[in-house]
Amino acid sequence: MGKRTIVPFGPQHPALPEPVHLDLELEDETVVRAIPSIGYVHRGLEKLVEKRDYQQMTYIMERVCGICSFGHGYGYVGAVEGLMGVEIPDRARMLRIVFHELSRVHSHLLWMGLLADGMGFDSLFMRCWRIRERVLDVFEAITGGRVIVSFCRIGGVSTDVTDEQIRMIRSAVDRIEKEVEATAPVFLRDASVRSRLKGVGAISRDDMIDLCGVGPTARGSGVCNDVRRLDPLYGELGFSPVLRDDGDCLARCEVRIEELLQSLRIIREALGRLPAGEWRTPVKGNPPVGEYAFRVEQPRGEAFYYVKGNGTKFLERARVRTPTNINIAAMTRMLQGCSLQDVSMIIITIDPCISCTERRWHGIHEDGCEAPLESGEKARNKKLSCHSTRIPSRQPRTSRVRSVGLHTVQHLRQEVPCRRHTGGQEGPHGDDTENAVRPMRILRRILSEKLPVDRSGLYAAGFNQGYRRLHRPRKGEADERNGREGSACLKPSNDLI
Repeated sequence: MGKRTIVPFGPQHPALPEPVHLDLELEDETVVRAIPSIGYVHRGLEKLVEKRDYQQMTYIMERVCGICSFGHGYGYVGAVEGLMGVEIPDRARMLRIVFHELSRVHSHLLWMGLLADGMGFDSLFMRCWRIRERVLDVFEAITGGRVIVSFCRIGGVSTDVTDEQIRMIRSAVDRIEKEVEATAPVFLRDASVRSRLKGVGAISRDDMIDLCGVGPTARGSGVCNDVRRLDPLYGELGFSPVLRDDGDCLARCEVRIEELLQSLRIIREALGRLPAGEWRTPVKGNPPVGEYAFRVEQPRGEAFYYVKGNGTKFLERARVRTPTNINIAAMTRMLQGCSLQDVSMIIITIDPCISCTERRWHGIHEDGCEAPLESGEKARNKKLSCHSTRIPSRQPRTSRVRSVGLHTVQHLRQEVPCRRHTGGQEGPHGDDTENAVRPMRILRRILSEKLPVDRSGLYAAGFNQGYRRLHRPRKGEADERNGREGSACLKPSNDLI
């Protein structure tokens, strides 16, 4: 048995397309265990539902992710339309399918380029991204945007397409199909590429089901979970899920390339069946009291959209569950037993999107389910095992961090009193927005009082913001080493905004 070492991998690494951090436990050069620690992209888009009305939130949801921008807008408007009972015209429904499949082509071509770049195949990388430009040209010609297209609207789409634009889409689809068919054999049959993908990162179908994997990551292991098969329109367009049974990196690559070609055929068929008529239904009034859920098959997998109305123009809740958040658990299983040199390939083949995963702040109930953090009386009445500065407490408690939501791969237990700093005095325990503890102040307390802190906890609290800043006393603030009472618990990496 070789000596075991811990090697940090990411979030800044030449082979990583996204800022994900892994602590790799190695035995020689074999990965025994991988512990993810996400929390480097802090936004809080779901919080904006309190300040933007349900129409404006369409633009916010489109910015959950740039590559999957159309799909996020599609899922959100679908959920709001279901809540309000809005029936959209058949032409708008078909146009959404066309644009959604164009978005899938755009995403898969981008992923193929990143895979080539991860292997050091720069010419193949540039070729894939040059093909992808044709999709962006179509988006720009119709909507004016190349990535954030803002095409979906509640009740239909933002604009109709002309006969000339339909001919342009057909021409672009034909050219993309020829170029992809010429490029795909390099990924599937080239000896040097196959040596990096074949048999690497294999995961069985049963394990994938247990870990709730979604998208091409799951379909590469033979799990048929494509949401599009539940849509009757897709059935009319000749859709069938693409599956492979090997479960390795090559299988996931084959699934994406075949899905890309299938999307081109669906686009061509949808344009041939495009009905005439209206392309948008006028929507007036506010969402009623109630809730609605909507599912969309994003390029990376199933995305879940939940909205809750309260009778006003502001939704009470808007929730998004993205595919990367679920696939991280499967990724940690793929990494077990692999060689250190294969780690980057395995991460790339799940097509991670960390900006999708870390778009909000939330806590975790004791039963393991995710829950939004709330301020004021409502927050204090909820018993959460994961404390943040938005849920103040007078009593010391144990802080527990779960890195990937429902699938727990890391528990950090620290006996740290959970109090806030308000000029040396404990502040009021009401609305704590203006008294929230900031990461740098947390770290000052850690360094001055030598509290026991796991390294990943330091990262979660913002240690990477600059070590030298920790030793500069704040203006007008007494030295914290002189016995100031209380200290702050570390916030989980998912909770920073």
